[in-house]
Amino acid sequence: MKPEISPTEINWTTAPVPGADVGTGTSQYKIALLSSGQLINAWDADSLINKLSERFNRIITVSDEVISSLKTSLDYNGYYIAYLLDQLSEEEFNMIAETYAITLETEESEETIEKIKILFKISRENFSPSDISTIFRIDEEMAGKILANLKDMKHIEGSEDF
Repeated sequence: MKPEISPTEINWTTAPVPGADVGTGTSQYKIALLSSGQLINAWDADSLINKLSERFNRIITVSDEVISSLKTSLDYNGYYIAYLLDQLSEEEFNMIAETYAITLETEESEETIEKIKILFKISRENFSPSDISTIFRIDEEMAGKILANLKDMKHIEGSEDF
């Protein structure tokens, strides 16, 4: 198994193919020079770029979900505060609150666990079970169990495969 490569920069160059005839035009192949000084061939570089792109897309997806969830919570809390300040009637607030009602997930899934790992990795914040429950719309007790299982933050920080 090849070691993980996480370059910050890739520079393309060519290198001779061992044993190839220089006159055939196949004497060179494309390689990537990584910022670490390590050389990899073009196929490995393409694979690396695809893997990094996939990771980036997963981070964007989780970030979008988190932002959307927090925006929804802020909106709801704004209406609730308006109700508490008598700016909305109880009837008005109840109609609005119904539009914000959600059903919390009660089954633990690998997808949710991976999203939580990504959130911890990209935010470096400490989240309570209540926070995780709100963000990912899962049962708070289940969120607590997931967080307890992920308490070993080295597991999250050392994980490149999220």
